[in-house]
Amino acid sequence: SPEGAQQQQQQCEQPEAGKRMADARRRRRQGFRVSHQIVRRQPATLVIPSRPLVTRAGSKLELGVPSSDPSADGPVIAAASQRAIRAGGSLRAALETARRIREQSAAPLVLFSYLNPLLAFGEDRLPRSLEEAGIDAVLVVDLPPEEGAPLRASLESRDIVVIPLIAPTTDDEREAMVLRGARGFAYYVSATGVTGLGDAPLAA
Repeated sequence: SPEGAQQQQQQCEQPEAGKRMADARRRRRQGFRVSHQIVRRQPATLVIPSRPLVTRAGSKLELGVPSSDPSADGPVIAAASQRAIRAGGSLRAALETARRIREQSAAPLVLFSYLNPLLAFGEDRLPRSLEEAGIDAVLVVDLPPEEGAPLRASLESRDIVVIPLIAPTTDDEREAMVLRGARGFAYYVSATGVTGLGDAPLAA
């Protein structure tokens, strides 16, 4: 729903976002409130989205990388990830999709992934590969702010934004720590529990 989409993403006011992300903000479009998610969890033959979608001014496009152990996702997305992996879906496939999108769109591209596919790809070559594919930011579901300092630094050196996550259980002190130095936007997880289970209680 529109309300859910607005809850999931809240804009940070810190400066120096990635070039295309900053351009979208300056134009005051909807790129940081409503996003189009191209979920790379379906077969590897997934076609590139239509030109009107990828050329819409101010839109942000999110590319999902399939994971064999999507610990934050419910059964529907987990099953979709397994189908994608069996069909050849991977981080490499997502990067190829990004390159093809970049040929026809300057919209900000956010790579949505778990940490393991990034580590398996190789931390040393990941930042350059993301940059060459036209990725502007990464959202790593299971990377807490206390971890991954070398990876964060190498991504930042390529001007690739690492998106922080805030949850309903995040207290004020931790929220301030998570958002310290954040660029672009923060991803707000609007419910506790795994994705797709709308009845997950806050106390779970």
